[in-house]
Amino acid sequence: NSSGKVGIGLDPSMGMLNIKTTGTFTTAFTDANGTGISMYSTDTAGSGKWGPAITWGALGSVNSHQAAIASVQTGSDANQVGLSMFTHNSTTGSAAMTEAIRISHAGNVGIGTTSPNGALHVVQDLWLEGTSPKITFETNAGSRANWQLAAQTYNSNALQIGLGSNDDDASNDTFAAKFSVFNNGRIGINNTSPDEYLHVGGNVKATAFIGSGSQLTGIAP
Repeated sequence: NSSGKVGIGLDPSMGMLNIKTTGTFTTAFTDANGTGISMYSTDTAGSGKWGPAITWGALGSVNSHQAAIASVQTGSDANQVGLSMFTHNSTTGSAAMTEAIRISHAGNVGIGTTSPNGALHVVQDLWLEGTSPKITFETNAGSRANWQLAAQTYNSNALQIGLGSNDDDASNDTFAAKFSVFNNGRIGINNTSPDEYLHVGGNVKATAFIGSGSQLTGIAP
């Protein structure tokens, strides 16, 4: 239109590019319905090679690439395609972008790495924020226990390891702290209110003790 807006399948009324489709997206190899934007490349295939991309430039500049999302071949076969996400950390506009996130063809997500070895592979620090941040380990077999690493969740001022149920749905579990470290330096094992630097709620078995034991009390001869 006269404002420079482009409409595909409809009259442009909102953004600079407006697209309307009538079909439903499918995961098929070919999409005859034309329900999205498809980009292809005739470049030679190869593991680690990037394909078509969408790029974004810096504010107030033209013909610059400061962020992008690109397809990438992440395996030996050309059909093994993932995604790469790029950012621009430098204050020098002419500096190249760096890959910040990669999603492999297997669905593994890498942050700070282009070769993620698990569902989530993070290089450098991982920061969790919240009133009671936690990481839950859910098993996929009902005979195995679920676990949780939690801060400020079961008790205040404590980092704790909690034990859930033996099931494959940890969302319904009630976790109980088995190991607790408090901000005063005290540690509780099967005890969430340690009154000494190590407080064990149960028997202690050791192959040896170091020291004379002169300060030990309440021990039968």
